[in-house]
Amino acid sequence: MIKKLLTTIVILALLIGVVTYFYYEAAIRRGIEIAGSRVLGVEVQVQGVTLSPFSGKGTITGLTVANPPEFGAPYAIELENLEIVVNTDTLFSDVVEIDSILIEAAEVTYETRLVTDNIRTLLANIPSGPRADRPSAETGGSTQVIIRDFRMVAPQVNVGAAGLSAPVRIDDVHLQNIGDQSNAVTIAQAAQQIFGRLSTVLLTEGVPLELLQDSVERGLQQGVEQIEERARELGDSLRDALSNGNRPAN
Repeated sequence: MIKKLLTTIVILALLIGVVTYFYYEAAIRRGIEIAGSRVLGVEVQVQGVTLSPFSGKGTITGLTVANPPEFGAPYAIELENLEIVVNTDTLFSDVVEIDSILIEAAEVTYETRLVTDNIRTLLANIPSGPRADRPSAETGGSTQVIIRDFRMVAPQVNVGAAGLSAPVRIDDVHLQNIGDQSNAVTIAQAAQQIFGRLSTVLLTEGVPLELLQDSVERGLQQGVEQIEERARELGDSLRDALSNGNRPAN
């Protein structure tokens, strides 16, 4: 009888542990989606999260950041796999300590329109100044973070401009000490630093000169064609008006 009772208790404990573990990971996944979407102003989705409550090592799979609506591609960033090491003691505290984030083979779609681009548009969406300093729903709630090492290795970038596209290679995106023990940062502030660095790398290395030249030429040509088309329309309207005005009355 006692043996049967002990067996039942062990099974129940295991079931509770499994349910708690899946709830724990689902809560993290949902938290990333909600905070990311609020901070960037576009939909952020995550397919799955695995995180060991003992070692703090985990992976985030299928993370996508939607493109701002005024750009053509569905996603600005697609991450197949993101490796993370976090201090699990801080996971549900006000300051989450992340030892490292490693992203390999990220796919970045970079769409430029000469005066702006999709990455800078995302960066502009992030609350800044006093708004980013105040914990709120927009800046990811009251949670702050410390990221000791962030590395995006060998990102695959597809640059698009005026209907043209070209794959390019850029340097790794590497940041250290985003926030520290005495000055943790909001999720918005961390995102500002990461997207700011990505934008700088793309602007200095990521746009082939010939693509920009083609973009300018195409834009100028389109502008000329639109002016010519408008002039033709106005000419036709004027001719019709003069023709109707000179038509003899019945």
